[in-house]
Amino acid sequence: MKYSDGQQVKLGDVVVLGKDQHGVVVGAIDTEEYSSDYRQAQWAYLKSGVLIEFPA
Repeated sequence: MKYSDGQQVKLGDVVVLGKDQHGVVVGAIDTEEYSSDYRQAQWAYLKSGVLIEFPA
C-alpha cells in the first residue's frame, strides 16, 4: 500500500488521522510485515491494506 504521494507505507510509520490522532503502522498486509503484537495469520485474509494502532 502507498501513501497519496507514492511512498510505500512501512512498519513503524507514524500517521495522523484528523487534527490530533496519531497512530503507528503495526501491520502492512501487502508486504506481509507485522509487529510482534500482530500475527500475520490473524490479518492476512484481508489481502491488502495496513493496520494502524492508535493509543485511544
